[in-house]
Amino acid sequence: MYFSDDLRIKISKINSMDLEDYVWNNELNNKLMKIKLSTDEQLVHTMAEVYEFGYNIGFCGLTSRYFAIALPRAKLVYGTLSILKETKNSKDGNHAWIINDGFVIDSTLRLIIPEYIAIKFGYTITKILAYESARFLSPYELYSRAANARKINVAKFNVDLLKI
Repeated sequence: MYFSDDLRIKISKINSMDLEDYVWNNELNNKLMKIKLSTDEQLVHTMAEVYEFGYNIGFCGLTSRYFAIALPRAKLVYGTLSILKETKNSKDGNHAWIINDGFVIDSTLRLIIPEYIAIKFGYTITKILAYESARFLSPYELYSRAANARKINVAKFNVDLLKI
């Protein structure tokens, strides 16, 4: 189980909704977890390691960029997700995700939801990035840099992620 799963379960309970029917299937999970990260990363090298340590939480934009690279038809979207409001890393509900073949793929909660249903869960689009921009990885936006900047151990980092 990933920290994303714990967060999703907490958010489901708080909002009296069941998100478990929309968890990534094994095929999608396996594809995304095999993504190799930029060689600039020092602490993690694959998306599986990112999820193991919970580094994806609070870095939905960066994680969604990696997903957009792995899924060539995907659109990178910025907006809000109402069920994330007041969480530690998204006080205002700001969020990023991808849309691929009519499905919202949420990197924070590990969800894949048909677009028409995602709207009911509170996904609101503010901006869709241009194709090239969505696939640009800045050498300054790194999971490793964020973890080092926090100067906290992994266990505390992960516990703090789940505070709502």
